[in-house]
Amino acid sequence: MQRGLYEQRKNQFENANTFLNNAQQIQKRSYQIRHALAKNEMAWGVYELKNQYFGSAAYHYEKGEEKFLELINSPDYSKALGYSVHSYVNLKIDYYTLASDVLSDEEIGDMYGYLIQTATADYKVMQQAVQKVYEYCMAKGIKKDVTEKFEKENFWQCKKAYEHREGINFVRDYMIM
Repeated sequence: MQRGLYEQRKNQFENANTFLNNAQQIQKRSYQIRHALAKNEMAWGVYELKNQYFGSAAYHYEKGEEKFLELINSPDYSKALGYSVHSYVNLKIDYYTLASDVLSDEEIGDMYGYLIQTATADYKVMQQAVQKVYEYCMAKGIKKDVTEKFEKENFWQCKKAYEHREGINFVRDYMIM
């Protein structure tokens, strides 16, 4: 696994994938390896988009996104939810900042819900992710009611409310118009 992470840091994503897949063959249920594989695919997509390799950027990005969503939505890995959400949100914003497409209100609402679910995660790290989404929304001119969700006070008030409720459905019902 360490070799895969090393290759990933060098932007050698195909090599990283090989090493990480080999590690997964040894430890099939390892959260760390699954997280690293998801992050590698999404980062590969971001790297290719940034360097204008448009042919497979979307493929790698979508493959990584699918893997992250499996981790985020799996009760087996709920203790590490903050790590997955933080990486997922950051890479998603990185990708869409470079892409000509704009995130839909639904996608932003989903990210918002995932961030609120991380009520027990490191406050500073999650605050950075919230700020990144908010800045993206402002830069892309996304409509006001969506951006207001990410204003600092509103987000943390909803986070506290979520701590007393169960499930993402509360967030979606409360925040998505």
